[in-house]
Amino acid sequence: VDSDTVATTGTPTVPTNTGSPNVSATKSLVVSPSLGKISNASVRLINALTRQELATRVLDNTGKASFDVPSGNTPLLIEVIPSSTATYFDEGTGTNQPLGSDFRLRAALTGIGAGGGNIGVTPLTEAAVQRAEGLGGLTLANIAFANQSIGHVFGLGNVLHAPTLVGKIDDFPSLVNDDGGKYAL
Repeated sequence: VDSDTVATTGTPTVPTNTGSPNVSATKSLVVSPSLGKISNASVRLINALTRQELATRVLDNTGKASFDVPSGNTPLLIEVIPSSTATYFDEGTGTNQPLGSDFRLRAALTGIGAGGGNIGVTPLTEAAVQRAEGLGGLTLANIAFANQSIGHVFGLGNVLHAPTLVGKIDDFPSLVNDDGGKYAL
């Protein structure tokens, strides 16, 4: 499985708009955006090739957004959309800071693999999206190359790995020495 492919589950769903018994597989995706924990923002899920918006979710009180993605919607672009009151926890000052109106944080992935998935949207994933765009666009090959190369530069096996979300100073002692804890710092 590619490092930028996150896991899936084959959960059957019945389309609510038709009432038909047609069943389609969906894939569960949990998105964890982080500069520190982000609050009062939404996450938009987009088909990276067609630019069709698939869904938008408001971040929950844990700082995450969950999606059930229909099969076949890959590669994906994920964007964090701040509200006018959006903030992030600044680990340096120990306080919540406002996100500016020009705030942009995205991640791109080539697909969602087996088992369910939790991915991060961070400054490093934004750098990878910009790199892929600079290579000619958000194609499967460009996304995979950009995610791998940015991860390599920063010593991460998977740039899309979800960081442990830090929302207050008291969260630091609970960080563990795993990929999520390391990425949080």
